[in-house]
Amino acid sequence: MIYAIVETKGKQFCVEPGRFYDIPDCFDLPQQTKIQFQKILLITQKSNIFLGKPWIKNAVVEGRILHTYKSTKLFVYKMQRKKRMRRKKGYRQIMTRFFVESISLDGNILI
Repeated sequence: MIYAIVETKGKQFCVEPGRFYDIPDCFDLPQQTKIQFQKILLITQKSNIFLGKPWIKNAVVEGRILHTYKSTKLFVYKMQRKKRMRRKKGYRQIMTRFFVESISLDGNILI
């Protein structure tokens, strides 16, 4: 099993080739745009583990953007007792779904 840990927008995601993932919106790009992640923290390939300090040099995770959407609504409710103050607000995070096509290390595509 091959997977990599990628850092983007201050968060880390464990990604595998051939799967799609949802991340908080950090791309202002149209659909089917190719993207590359350069900040790779870890790559595993069967029994080999490549660990970066802090990132692995010459490692790239390639993928493409599938679409952008809004997640389910989160509600924030504030109340002060004895003051009759109640506030309810909703929030929907914009998410980007991307598909991981390949993981490469030193120019060699692992899969």
